[in-house]
Amino acid sequence: APKAQCVIWTGCNMQVTNNSAGRLVFADGQAIDAGQTVDVKDFDDKHHVAKAWLDAGLIETGKAATKTTKDKE
Repeated sequence: APKAQCVIWTGCNMQVTNNSAGRLVFADGQAIDAGQTVDVKDFDDKHHVAKAWLDAGLIETGKAATKTTKDKE
């Protein structure tokens, strides 16, 4: 049988960049300094605070972190 390529989801991580002039703290307690880009675990863009930051341009998001395992049987 042919080997299938599998994508393993490493969690609901999202790359988030802080565009504000100060430090921001997410609901889970993870902080991101001004100008910093970090992977935020279980980022919820529908959370009222995260949504307000996104709408105001204080943060921007990138693609979720994933790993690809090739040739998995």
